[in-house]
Amino acid sequence: MSKTKRVKIGMAGLMTRPFRGPKETYFAEDSQEMRKIVQDLECDLIIVEKGIYDLTTAKEAASEFLSQEVDLVILQNSSLSGGDFILPFLEINSHIALWAIPEGNPTSEGGLPLNSFTGMNLYNSIIKTRKKSNIEPVKWFFGRANEPDFKERFESLIRAIYAEINLHEARIGLIGGVAQGFSNLIVDQDLLKLRIGANLVEVDLESIYALADSISDMGLINHHYQKMIKQTKTYSASMEKFFQSTARFQAAFEIFSKQNDLDAVAVSCWPSFQTDRQLGVCTLMGQLNDAGLVSACEGDIPGALGMFTLNLLSQGKVTTIMDMVTIDREDDSVLLWHCGPTAPSLSDENGVEMQSLWLYDTDPHGPLGLHNNLRLRPGAATVLGFNPDFSQLLVFEGDLDNKKPSYTGSSAWMRGLHMHDKPLSNMDLIQTIMDSGYQHHYPLVHGKYEKPAHDLARLLGMNIINKTSY
Repeated sequence: MSKTKRVKIGMAGLMTRPFRGPKETYFAEDSQEMRKIVQDLECDLIIVEKGIYDLTTAKEAASEFLSQEVDLVILQNSSLSGGDFILPFLEINSHIALWAIPEGNPTSEGGLPLNSFTGMNLYNSIIKTRKKSNIEPVKWFFGRANEPDFKERFESLIRAIYAEINLHEARIGLIGGVAQGFSNLIVDQDLLKLRIGANLVEVDLESIYALADSISDMGLINHHYQKMIKQTKTYSASMEKFFQSTARFQAAFEIFSKQNDLDAVAVSCWPSFQTDRQLGVCTLMGQLNDAGLVSACEGDIPGALGMFTLNLLSQGKVTTIMDMVTIDREDDSVLLWHCGPTAPSLSDENGVEMQSLWLYDTDPHGPLGLHNNLRLRPGAATVLGFNPDFSQLLVFEGDLDNKKPSYTGSSAWMRGLHMHDKPLSNMDLIQTIMDSGYQHHYPLVHGKYEKPAHDLARLLGMNIINKTSY
């Protein structure tokens, strides 16, 4: 799997001399604070230390950012400055963010210290009305760098840019095609490339079968086998062969993904595996996700892309994919469930049972394994998914509840739903899904990532699916 790219940020302060407020002091203080902020983010910060007071210096700063190949230029209007100073930064094909700072209290002198907001207003208008440029401000900021609102908004944007640059040229493997009957998951790889920048790599299952059969490194297979045994609470002796087969296929998928530089896979998990190899691969999907290979069920490329996006927005958290199977109108919750592909690391304190896949308990060959029976650990979570033509993004948040009764498989009830920071009833959610035509798979990650998802949609020029009322 490819190594993710770090975000590169260029920061400069634009100023003019007639405004006598402490613009250079503020810029220096905010520069120091920005260095602290980026320490926990996947990014590098290049700061032009001296204030920019003329067009020549602006061109030099833009040239430096161009040579560093920055992904984002954040320009602080440390005071009002010349309108032409913005122009060199529009020639380097990087995202632009504009930043104004508070004036502070009036002094005995009485004059306006900075006129910073007017400077941001000026630049935004120049950018949006200057027809030769296709660069638009991706975000505006108001405040000092040490303020919570600034930090939250800035972190959200950096997470989004980190996802954007790593989605571009990502390689998503479609293993065995889309599962039988799920024509709503079929994608156009040209649209995937055009709208996301990612590449589709199609592989037949026979290639995976052959690779799995050829593995002679029993130490590698035993490593995966022992990990599964350690993770499960109890298992039947009749499941032993399925642990061995699952471990072998995990090794095969990891080898294949490394050989082909894949960032994520969408696997046609049925019916071929059950027919050809008498194996349920739900547990396999969970193991791959825990090992760092984003893996979606049923040949779902939009689902794999949604999981990989959440993995990027969260900077490395393990994700899963669920069906939404029922609702409870009494407590306004929805049940997210799947037949058992969720990673063991996402389970609650009760852990995971790796069992036969109950859907195939009456199979002529006898019970087939394995699937992961678990409840997701409670806490805030985000659902994010692309529609199959990659023109729209569904995202909402809620809180996972592992206490309500559920069904065999991987599951959690989600309550406290909200979208765009506003409460969302379960009936409104269903109406939204039905009106938008969104498909039946819901990528999920623990944590709150709706705001960076909105920033990402803006970067990609993609529409957010908005709530429609029941």
